[in-house]
Amino acid sequence: MSRSQEIHRGKSLVRRLKRKFALALLLARKKVYRLSIAVVRRSGAASRVVYVAGVQRSGTNMLMHILDQPLVTEVFHERNPDLYDGYQMRSREVLRSVIGRCSAQFIVVKTLCELQYVREFLDEFPGCRCIWLFRNHADVVNSHIAHGWYKMPYFIGEIIAGRLDNSGWRGSDLPPAILDTIRDLYHPDIDNVSACALFWYYRNMLYFALDLDHEERVLVVSYEQLVADKAQQFQHIFDFVGIDYDPKYVANVHGRSLSKKSPPVIEPRIRDVCMELERRLLKNANLW
Repeated sequence: MSRSQEIHRGKSLVRRLKRKFALALLLARKKVYRLSIAVVRRSGAASRVVYVAGVQRSGTNMLMHILDQPLVTEVFHERNPDLYDGYQMRSREVLRSVIGRCSAQFIVVKTLCELQYVREFLDEFPGCRCIWLFRNHADVVNSHIAHGWYKMPYFIGEIIAGRLDNSGWRGSDLPPAILDTIRDLYHPDIDNVSACALFWYYRNMLYFALDLDHEERVLVVSYEQLVADKAQQFQHIFDFVGIDYDPKYVANVHGRSLSKKSPPVIEPRIRDVCMELERRLLKNANLW
């Protein structure tokens, strides 16, 4: 190992240790804060549940980490075994139980595998909010491939065949109109890149299929706009949720992941519907 490599490795280690220390300190401060307000919260003031929704690899982890910064939040990442099993929410009953035990003013819950149930989730608790984060389809597909998503043609084929035990959450309780679109765009020889793009399309299409574009409790957000104009965009998100915003929360947000790789080669029909859906989502994201 060269001297420059040793220096780079040492700096990376220091950065990781600093992040771990900062996280441990934040968790300790949150614990003390929750203990201090527990009596007040038990007096009857209800918590607000905030759902973070979107297709996998769309920046939801980043958003969750930002929402984890304020003392007033308790954030349930999808690796939390209290609420999730294999990245999927255990059940609606478990969700109610977990929320019922929380004393935080704002409880943030990730709902990626459960996008088709977002409207139902909004009615589970009073005063809910949902942030639907979407990202450019080409970047999402590239990220899927980079993270080993190689079985998407199989999963979508199983959805078409009605074998939901095999397709799992990817095909559960999809609206008939979305199933018709999947059948129209899918064919047995579809390649993995195009299948991942089709997955991006039909999962994000749930936003419109569930009529969430007319739902005042849901805010749709563009990942590209979020990292390009973080001050204004995050201020708007925090205002929507009802949390006081501090610019230090987003100090480490950057846009280096945007268009890092060349766009993947996607079948024209699937590429076209993805681009049209992006335009529709962007239009709704810019309404405020």
